[in-house]
Amino acid sequence: MQNAYGAQTLKLQITSATSTSGTASIPGTGWSQAFSVPAGGFTSVTVPATAEHTGSETINDLGVLVTADDPVSVVALSQQSFTADGTLLLPFEALGTQYMAEGYLGLPGFNDFYKSELLIVSTADDTEVEITPSVNTAGGHPAGVPFTVQLDQGQTYQVQSALATLDITGTTVIGTAASGDCRPFAVFSGSMCANVPVGCPACDHVFEQLYPTDRWGASFVALPLANTTGYTLRVQALLNNTTVSFNGAAPVALNAGDRHELNNVTSATCVVSNGPISVVQLMEGYNCAGDGDPSMLVLQPVDRKATHAIFHTPTSPQIGQRRVNVLMEGTSTSTLQLDGFGVNQGSFTALPACPDLAFAQLSLSPGVHTLSSASGFIAQVYGTGTGESYLFGLGSFAPEVVEPDSVICSSGPVSLSSPIILDNAFWTLASDPNTVLAQGQSITFTPVGSDTLTVHGELPVSGCPKTFDFILGAPVPPSLTLSANDLPNLSICQFSPVQLAVDPPLDPAFYELAWSPAGLVSDPQAPDPTAWPFTDTWFKLAVTSTAGCGSITDSILVQVTPGEVASFEAVAQDTLLCLGESVVLEGRVERVMALDHLDTTPGAVFANVQNGTIGNACGSVTGAALYFDGNGQRAARTVPFDLSNGGQVRFSLKIATGTAPCDDADPGEDVVLEYSTNGGGNWTVFSTLNEASFPLFTPVTVAVPPAAHTPATLFRWRQLAHSGAGQDNWVLDEVYLTTYDGSGLNYAWSPTAGLGTPNAQQTTAAATTSGWVQVTLTDPNTLCTYTDSVYLTVDPAFTLTVTPDTTVCDAAGIPLEAMASSGSGITWNWTPNNGTLSATNVPDPVASPTNTTTYTVNAENASGCTATEDVTITVGTLIGVNVT
Repeated sequence: MQNAYGAQTLKLQITSATSTSGTASIPGTGWSQAFSVPAGGFTSVTVPATAEHTGSETINDLGVLVTADDPVSVVALSQQSFTADGTLLLPFEALGTQYMAEGYLGLPGFNDFYKSELLIVSTADDTEVEITPSVNTAGGHPAGVPFTVQLDQGQTYQVQSALATLDITGTTVIGTAASGDCRPFAVFSGSMCANVPVGCPACDHVFEQLYPTDRWGASFVALPLANTTGYTLRVQALLNNTTVSFNGAAPVALNAGDRHELNNVTSATCVVSNGPISVVQLMEGYNCAGDGDPSMLVLQPVDRKATHAIFHTPTSPQIGQRRVNVLMEGTSTSTLQLDGFGVNQGSFTALPACPDLAFAQLSLSPGVHTLSSASGFIAQVYGTGTGESYLFGLGSFAPEVVEPDSVICSSGPVSLSSPIILDNAFWTLASDPNTVLAQGQSITFTPVGSDTLTVHGELPVSGCPKTFDFILGAPVPPSLTLSANDLPNLSICQFSPVQLAVDPPLDPAFYELAWSPAGLVSDPQAPDPTAWPFTDTWFKLAVTSTAGCGSITDSILVQVTPGEVASFEAVAQDTLLCLGESVVLEGRVERVMALDHLDTTPGAVFANVQNGTIGNACGSVTGAALYFDGNGQRAARTVPFDLSNGGQVRFSLKIATGTAPCDDADPGEDVVLEYSTNGGGNWTVFSTLNEASFPLFTPVTVAVPPAAHTPATLFRWRQLAHSGAGQDNWVLDEVYLTTYDGSGLNYAWSPTAGLGTPNAQQTTAAATTSGWVQVTLTDPNTLCTYTDSVYLTVDPAFTLTVTPDTTVCDAAGIPLEAMASSGSGITWNWTPNNGTLSATNVPDPVASPTNTTTYTVNAENASGCTATEDVTITVGTLIGVNVT
């Protein structure tokens, strides 16, 4: 756009969070310049001064294109001595096809040279725009009379007011039906040199890239500008019957294209309307504001926040003060970082008219800066000096969320049609986009899961691609039936597992399931998770259609009798037996030594906690939990436990992944579990819990290593590193320690046949046939019972048939042979291995004894059962022979 009597410098300031490279070019003139940006850095590209637009209503080939290999932020600056401004450029995906200009009156006198203006930049060939000027134009187009302009890619079209006393604000620029929504374009507007407010020197060039009208909003905040005594605020309405309120005052009524202006505003202003509006903030002239000069900024709605921004502060001989204004939720100000450091909370000021919001004015040095907050912010960068200024926003340009065109809830066939006639229409599913289901305007289809069915085609007039999405899903059942261990209600002994289930069966292709408390179930999203309640617990299941076809919840109560058996298992020394063998069976009991729910002050388990407090600031399995925060070491140490018989350490752990008070732990900030066998003098890590593996409360069981099997073992949870208070948080809950101890409990083994002591924890079994052996454990104190079984496989005996005893009279070899009566995978071993056998590991060796020898063969089958037989080979002696 034209800057007063011509810009001295046109610059693009390019920043990037990652190292990247790209090109700035004017395709219509052939000018091009490559650039590179270091990670977190900045580069400046000077655009030829001949790219500045002058005059009105002529088509030029002066569109500037910036492309990069990675995301970049670009600010365009138009500078000359004492008249400069800048704007943040919007990426392609933020452009649109409907705009309403935001300009300002030019500077009267000077032969009406300084005029209000707007500029259109086309991104595609065959773009057609309809312009309806709000005032007479310099090219002779009368106010209120539409006219069209045809543009190709990279072409530009500037419109200036006929007189300096005319304001082009309210002029509409709309893509025609022939152009369609697939040919978005950019619009800039402002003034060559304006006094703001009118009659307040000095004049300055103001310009800003506009947001399409579909990105206008209904709630805005204008912030005071440091080093100035006031600013101008202007609101423009998109629709008739719009009302606008400033700081809660009586509303102002506006119709489409109407504007309302406030001058010399000295404090923050909350602007709220009942419909879409555009809000522009302008710096005022030096003589009125005491510093700077006019600059223009189109404000972002308060709900359009950014979470990260990287920017560069422009420099000039006149600019001496640089600031960034930041607006955010008052409860989130502690999350804001400038250049990687937290912002002093004393810098923020609350907004009485917008009680949920606060703002800060932060000083900047020349150079590159970053702002970040996971909670989001809106920010504006500005600089002021004698008779000169700049002002631009740091915006969020995430694509608008596109709502589906329809949601269809049906478990049977559905018939759908395109809402409008499309050329070359065809249908696909989001889950299989490369398969065309049907061609034409309609389809009949039976969903097999929640999915999106899309009809594709082109608009008949513009040829623009057009799609319509239909979300398919099944309605939720009218009721649910929950069960625990196949029962409608259940009482269990503490530490016993519970199998939860739901009826009717729910297909995860159609529904999202969420069991709670999530920390007490194996998989909160499974239809049939296993649960481990410690106390009486209501388990709730929430079922939601993934397509938005409703939701339903139900719950089931599991009552818990206190107990101390964490697990019970029937074990055998060997489960594969041979007939006639005996085996030792044992009922192995894992017994709870101490349990702490951590709902109150740490008790039976813990002796010392560092930087851990009881609460649920970062959640809990149930009730409260032990939450770690603060500076210094974060650790929890137990009292000594007798682990002579071994045991387990059991607990639930969450290592946060969000923001304060559940700040994401970084790589290397793991939690370790350690033991000490000398009273805490030395600690040994025996489990490292990776910071990225526990985003939700997860049950953890760690076996106590043999080296820690002592009468007085200490345990400690400790975080290896963290960045201080408010960061890298973690939570411990439901901690209990167990040991293997079966004393004082009652046992009953069955069947009792062949058992040595069927009422003891250990018994011998002389099994004669394969089968299950069951043991039932009863706790006499709680009367809780626990049952487990072990299967014993008994292989029948087998016999060997071998070559009968034989006498030989010469040294020639004799074949031997052994055969098993049954079994497979048999291994053979013949003795003696004295060189007289051709082989000792085959069933049929050849024997060549020189004297009488007894050979023994041992056979072993795959089950380890054995059989043995002997064969004697007698070597005869020839005494003499008389021949006659």
